[in-house]
Amino acid sequence: MKLELDTPMGGEDIDNTPLTFGKYKGDTPDEISEHDPGYIIWMAENIKEQYCSDALYQFCQKAVKQKR
Repeated sequence: MKLELDTPMGGEDIDNTPLTFGKYKGDTPDEISEHDPGYIIWMAENIKEQYCSDALYQFCQKAVKQKR
């Protein structure tokens, strides 16, 4: 999901770093968010190490809520 932010929040580079684990190994969080934003939310809430920016996490939360 390409985020357009008014002010830089930092950490967005992590959204373009391919994952090295899981069912989306090799895909970036940005790519995953386009078809499975729920996975980004799960990842942010369940994995100790940060693999996505706070901005992408918040964006995915909104996307999932809008689908309901």
